[in-house]
Amino acid sequence: MVDARLGQRIQLWREKAGKSQEELAEHVGVSVTSISNIERGANYPSFENFIKILNFIGASPNAVMLDLVDNAQISKAGELWDKMKRLDVDKRNKILKVVEVMLED
Repeated sequence: MVDARLGQRIQLWREKAGKSQEELAEHVGVSVTSISNIERGANYPSFENFIKILNFIGASPNAVMLDLVDNAQISKAGELWDKMKRLDVDKRNKILKVVEVMLED
């Protein structure tokens, strides 16, 4: 069974971009029915079409697939750590304390 979360996120990002299914279908070179099937979770796009979709709606793969791919979460954590390293030590420690408290639950 296809995971519907991918399609739901594509739809969310498409709507945020102010694009219609028709515009997306035209850009990707598929039918509106194909886009509808992807957004409903009935089908996955091909890899090539997935890249076209992401570029058109302005979404990163991590934004669309964050909890669908285990390594995407690891990648996102690495990106956040890179940002945290640029903060002064006090701000970094505050963030780490918040995370520690959240992990205690």
